[in-house]
Amino acid sequence: MVCLVICKNTSPSKDRCVFLLVYFCLLIIKAKAIIKANAMIVTDIRPVNRSLIMNSKDVSIIRLTSSFVGGKPHLLILISYIWNYTKYGNKCQYKKTKNTIYFLNHIIYQVIYLRKIEYDRQKAKEYANKWAYSRNPKYYNFDSLGGDCTSFVSQCIYAGSGVMNYTKNTGWYYNSINDRAPAWSGVEFLHRFLINNKGVGPRGEEVQVDKMEIGDIVQLSFDGIKFTHTLIVVNIGEILNLDNLYIASHTYDSYNRRVSSYTFKDIKFIHINGVWKW
Repeated sequence: MVCLVICKNTSPSKDRCVFLLVYFCLLIIKAKAIIKANAMIVTDIRPVNRSLIMNSKDVSIIRLTSSFVGGKPHLLILISYIWNYTKYGNKCQYKKTKNTIYFLNHIIYQVIYLRKIEYDRQKAKEYANKWAYSRNPKYYNFDSLGGDCTSFVSQCIYAGSGVMNYTKNTGWYYNSINDRAPAWSGVEFLHRFLINNKGVGPRGEEVQVDKMEIGDIVQLSFDGIKFTHTLIVVNIGEILNLDNLYIASHTYDSYNRRVSSYTFKDIKFIHINGVWKW
């Protein structure tokens, strides 16, 4: 029934209809095994041949088909792979390891799997206001381990985004003191994650001070070499400059403090562009 609907709506060739019939049979068998074993987890997808790009018809067919099986990411991966292999034959290289899948198009991952949601700047600010002079017991207090500033800012960002990135080593997440990403509590690691993130979670870009908004991030270098302090913007003035940019931070705790009150040698402004999630 599903195959007939798809064939009717997309007018594919006879070979495509045969493919759809076969792929549904394979899907039932393979998807159950995948879900049970949790063996196919997307952490990295790279194109093996940049000249082989899916057209809009391919994308619409995969979207329509996946909707009948709940649109789950691991099922989308399986559907996409089978479709690619059917279309391109042995030109489609496919390499699978336990936690990494490489297949033809990184476009599928970006266009189909992820969707952008708004970063709730007000929630980030409210969290900063609540916890600027205290510590949320859900998170470890890093005051004695180099400072709690970046962990606090990560908590604020999470309050405004609601999405963590569980990619090992290069992601951004916190489960416990012994199970967290370096970016959660490390100044330069957080910068690297926000600027380079192409997966789930918040994404950012370096900007000038006049592009900053509430909920954005400021990082300071006191020696001009290494950045060691992270702040979150909680208020801004009509004319955006260091005198009218107000932040909250931990170690040392502050709220509604002017950035200009710090003595530093270098500064970075990171604007949060949005949040991506499944």
